[in-house]
Amino acid sequence: MTSICLQKERRKGILSRFTAAVVLAATASLGSQLSAEPLQFATIGLVPYALEDPSAEKPGMIVEINAAIAERAQVEIVDTTVPITRLVKNLQRGVSDCAILARSAKNEQTFEPVALVMEDLDRVIVTHPGLTLTKLEDLYGLTLAIPRGSFRNRRISSDPEINRLLTNGHGQSVQLLKADRVDAIAGSALSIFYYFKDQGISRSDVGTIFPFFSASMWLHCSSGKVDPEILTKLRQAIDELRSEGVFEEITRAYVPDEFN
Repeated sequence: MTSICLQKERRKGILSRFTAAVVLAATASLGSQLSAEPLQFATIGLVPYALEDPSAEKPGMIVEINAAIAERAQVEIVDTTVPITRLVKNLQRGVSDCAILARSAKNEQTFEPVALVMEDLDRVIVTHPGLTLTKLEDLYGLTLAIPRGSFRNRRISSDPEINRLLTNGHGQSVQLLKADRVDAIAGSALSIFYYFKDQGISRSDVGTIFPFFSASMWLHCSSGKVDPEILTKLRQAIDELRSEGVFEEITRAYVPDEFN
């Protein structure tokens, strides 16, 4: 009887050790799966950062840049295009992991700046042919097309001496300039120049190109959400690609040569 009890105890011990081993293996497997989950990237739904036109030859400038970063860092990502307001909220809530945004004091406080992607991207005012612009006061009494909701903290959105025509975006602004409906347009240089290419507008078809401020674009990640080792990989990949001129090469494909 004692022998039978001992055998049962041995079997229980073996079973317990086997069960513990299975649990540990399953836990390790689950941890591996979780760590292998793709990073959730978000891209601003602004041309040419992202192009949702199915006939477009390219997916968009930032979409391409994100893909290049992921490939060099050897990390898997899922890139989703969203409006800028939703992108910011998704990063704040941890719904998205990372996004390329203009670096600012507010973004520095809210997110984790990882690495510089592109520097000195201009916001510009482009005038009708023959109109010279050397300062904002030259716009007094004239009509400036500006995308609705943009540049709220800038003088061009608040100076009462400037007549503003709010548009649905850079594309509509460019169409108004081409049709001589406005004296000038304001916005992201990359977006305006992309639409110039789309509309067949050359340098001789416009007047002054006046930069009124610049911003650097950085990869930002949701604070405390991305593994530090992954952040290191992303940072190293971005630094390498930027030094090799890969980002500039991608950008040039979206802007006419005469506006580069």
